Amino acid sequence: MEHIMKLYASNFTSLANNNKTREYRLNDSKRRLIKPTDTIRFQKLPDYDEEVIAEVLKREDFPNWYSCYEKYFDEDFKERYRDVEEVVQNTYNGYYTEEETKENGCVVFTIKVLQKIKK
Repeated sequence: MEHIMKLYASNFTSLANNNKTREYRLNDSKRRLIKPTDTIRFQKLPDYDEEVIAEVLKREDFPNWYSCYEKYFDEDFKERYRDVEEVVQNTYNGYYTEEETKENGCVVFTIKVLQKIKK
């Protein structure tokens, strides 16, 4: 099954260049449907002029952002953030609320790029 997600330009570029192997999302009703072997069509914001199709290799559910960021901090965040708490605060400042997180939890998808599309 294919799912669609949007990504801001910087994250999209990291994914397209194979520098991003995990996608962190709120585990809302749409994300709960995604399973390993499914594909995700990532669309580049704001113009939707590029897409990347990636296969989901693994999904991991977490109760909160701290626990998922802590697991992968050294691999995915250490170069850009001082500590796990700073990544969590960045998430609350621009993406999701604490209430949404308490209600849904978080999910980490390990992904592999299959195809890049320019429109």
